Amino acid sequence: MKNFAITPDEISPVALGRYLPVLKKNSVNYLYLRAQSLHAEIEQLVALIRQHAIMPILPRGLYQTPFTSGCGMHTRSHERFDAGLHPPGVVQTASCHRAEQACTLLDNGADYVLISPVYRPFSKPEDRRPLIEIKALRMLTRRYGERIVLLGGLTPRRIDEMGTLLDADFSVGGISMFFTTGTTDDNDSPADIRQ
Repeated sequence: MKNFAITPDEISPVALGRYLPVLKKNSVNYLYLRAQSLHAEIEQLVALIRQHAIMPILPRGLYQTPFTSGCGMHTRSHERFDAGLHPPGVVQTASCHRAEQACTLLDNGADYVLISPVYRPFSKPEDRRPLIEIKALRMLTRRYGERIVLLGGLTPRRIDEMGTLLDADFSVGGISMFFTTGTTDDNDSPADIRQ
């Protein structure tokens, strides 16, 4: 299982620097620098993140700069993914909200696909998109394993439950799970949350 942390929208470069030891302690492998507030200092942040043995993942639009060696690149769900347009050997992630989309992205060269929402996202309480069905997640994880990154409302208990429900390898991603404490409610069962 790989862990993908995603920066919250409201985070400063200084605050991110303070989180890096915690992210490393929580076995984060990849850090997607989504927050616009970080983009002005991206070069310094990339170097700092690498010092913690975490791979920075940059939004596709920022990847064109000279400091990107050793970074991954992320394509958002509304952007067109084309693996052939990107440098070989670069870890490429992409977001999507449907199982068919995930298959297409992975079959066309994405290394990992962040699929959401698995549960109602803690970081976006107003998000009312339909949850990805367990049947679809089971198909994806059995076909692609840890290349599928589950995203949305995950907690340690829910990750364990997903492991039982899916009975296949997968990876996890999150904002609240890695950047806040006390905001997740582990008392809800999958049946309660997935309604």
